[in-house]
Amino acid sequence: MKKNDTNLKIKKIANRIHKKIVAFQKTDRRWRKNLLGACATASYLLHKALKRQGIESWMVHSCHKKYGNHVWVETPDTLIDLTYSQFDESKGIIIINKNDPKIKSYYKNFKNMLNLSLDSMTYFKWPASQDPIKCHMQMKKNRNV
Repeated sequence: MKKNDTNLKIKKIANRIHKKIVAFQKTDRRWRKNLLGACATASYLLHKALKRQGIESWMVHSCHKKYGNHVWVETPDTLIDLTYSQFDESKGIIIINKNDPKIKSYYKNFKNMLNLSLDSMTYFKWPASQDPIKCHMQMKKNRNV
């Protein structure tokens, strides 16, 4: 698959998952309107969807210098943050090419980055409202996924 085709596919998948997260937030209310608390679930769903499409990706767990824990998704070429709105409500989804100089301003806000696999998500002690596995199961139950 060509790089442009992959990037287009990533954007489509990211937008679809973001819409599902927003719809779930409106019905369930476990996360704030700006999607604070939804990053692990959004990243988990995006990572799963990308893998199903054969797109190499991984989740990154880190600590924001001001706001605490955060999770996003990366591919070899791209950083995708579906819940960046929790830090800046004027921005929704962040999709940055890793060669873009703007990526440095994104990364400078985080420390102690750790790459995660789907399997490793079960080892973290997530707060109940942020547990990606439980949230995903509730979304399925509510038909948001």
